[in-house]
Parts: sequence; C-alpha cells; structure tokens
Amino acid sequence: MPLSTTRAVMVGWLVLVGLVALFVFLGLLKFLVFLLFMRLIVDLLVHGLGNRVPRLSPRVMLYAVYALVAGVIAVLAAVVVPSFLADLPAYGRNLDTNLGGKIADLLASWNIRIETGDLRLKAAEWGRSHLGESFDLARRAGTNLVLLVVAFVITFIITHDRLRAAAADDPTAPPDDLWRFLASFIGRKVASFYGFFRQVMAGQVVISLVNTGLTLGLLVALGIPHKVALTVLVFVFGLLPVVGNLISNTLICLSAFLWAGPVQVVAALVFLVVIHKLEYFLNGKIIGDIVKLPMALTLVGLIVGESLFHISGMILSIPIILFVRAELGTVKVGAARDV
Repeated sequence: MPLSTTRAVMVGWLVLVGLVALFVFLGLLKFLVFLLFMRLIVDLLVHGLGNRVPRLSPRVMLYAVYALVAGVIAVLAAVVVPSFLADLPAYGRNLDTNLGGKIADLLASWNIRIETGDLRLKAAEWGRSHLGESFDLARRAGTNLVLLVVAFVITFIITHDRLRAAAADDPTAPPDDLWRFLASFIGRKVASFYGFFRQVMAGQVVISLVNTGLTLGLLVALGIPHKVALTVLVFVFGLLPVVGNLISNTLICLSAFLWAGPVQVVAALVFLVVIHKLEYFLNGKIIGDIVKLPMALTLVGLIVGESLFHISGMILSIPIILFVRAELGTVKVGAARDV
C-alpha cells in the first residue's frame, strides 16, 4: 500500500526520534559525541591537506589523514591517558587538602578570621560539585579511549565506502519503498545536524587548541605542577561554548593561588583575560557570523544540556538548537482565513 510523502516523512521523524531515544537510553550519547568529533577532525585534516597538496588523490589523502589520526590515538593511549590517570587524582587531593588552609591563611593576613575546618569542608564540597565530571573523565579514561578507537574505525569505514561509491559513479535511484526512503531521510537529517555541529565545534576546537597551548606556557612560566591534568582539562572545557572558559579560568587561578601566590594569581588572571580577548576575536571570525543565537537561548541550552547529559549535553546543545531552528524554518505557516 503506497504511503503519501507527508506520512512517510512523519514515519521518518518517528524513526529518527526513536533512534536518538535509544542512544540516550543505552547511555551511548557520549559515543555519538566521539563519532561527531572524529568525523570533524578527519574533515578538518582532509580540508587542510587538500589545500596544501591539491593534486593528491582523495583515496591517498584519506589514508594519510587516518594514519595521522591513528598515530595521535596511539600517543594518547601510550602517553597522555596514563599520565592523566596518575596526575588528575593527585591534583584533586591537593586541592581538597591544601586549598582551604591556603585561603584561611590569606584571610588571616587580612585580619579576617574563619574556621579552617569549615573552609576546608566548603572547598571539598565545591570540588565535588563542580569538578565531579572532570574526575569522572579520569575514572572512565579507559572506556573513553575504547569508544574513541571504535569511533575511529566506524568513521574510516563510512568515509571509505563513500569514496568507493563516488568512484563507481553510480547515481542512486529515487527511493521507491519505505526502507530506502527512511535511509535517505535519516541520512539527510544526520548530515544536516553534523553541518551545524561542524559550524560550532570547528571554531571551538581551534579556540581550545590555542587556549591550551598558551595556558600550558603559563603553567610552565609560573611553575605550577600537575601540568598534564590541567592541560587536558583546559582543552576539554575549552570545547564547551561560553562557560568552558569560565571553568578553565577558575581552575588555573585556583592552581596559581595554591602553588604560586596572590601576585601570580593576578598575573595569571591578566594573562587569561588577554587570551580570551583573542578567543572572542577568533570566535567572532570563525562561528560568530554563522550561529547568531541570542545569548539567553545559548545559556538556557547549555544549562539544560548539562543538567540532562553533563558535558555531552553541553557540547550538543547549541547544534541541536540550530538544527531545530533550521527544521522549523522549513515549515511555512499560512495566514488564517475567515470562512
């Protein structure tokens, strides 16, 4: 029995929403984020390599990019992840043990008396509530690495099949059954969502890399320990629009206060302000003219995303808003007429 196009589209939306709900129910939202980031990284590398070596064939370019990504993953597995696993818990223990007493000593020098035990308890509570997701990254670093490898393999297979299909030059016939229609419909919607994800996160990746490199230089200059933990956290939080800078700045300033001193905190704060002025310029050039979302809507999306799905929700919130806005923009509402 043939279906009308409208009903087929309704079925397509039901299947798409069902698949997303299944991902959420199975706890695979983080894996979806890894897939999106892996696709984004490959796209950025292919684009950059294509601009520099325009005569390179697409297949050779693909293999070169995936070889580079595989090498980066190997370095992460062999060097970065073990160091991060060892360094982050030690950083957390130092904050928990020493931060309260350090603040109490500073307040005492200003003749402000406060119970050190209470202050230490408050500092520990603040750390558990605001850095819990960060330490969860360490506890699940092995699982995240496995998800990253699986995402790498899946994106390689998909991209390779797409290149092979393009080389075959076999145009796809219009879908004439529900199965092929659903495959085409879901493929278009996923591609549309990825387009918005790339618009937002390509800029955030560049900004986060710049921020991380400059911040690492600051950590070395101030002699702050736990550089591996702080560098990884700054990069991860730098991927979060708007609020990521605030979180990473807080971590760096607390670390400067704990291991350097009040003067170094001021120097670090001034340095970070200069960095983020540069980031605002980059952000405006890279994604500011594309996204154009009201700040209130952006903040609400980030808050709701964090409340529901933590860091994964924050990363996906703005692309989801852009995707929904674009889909609603395709629906035309006619003026009502009096009968």
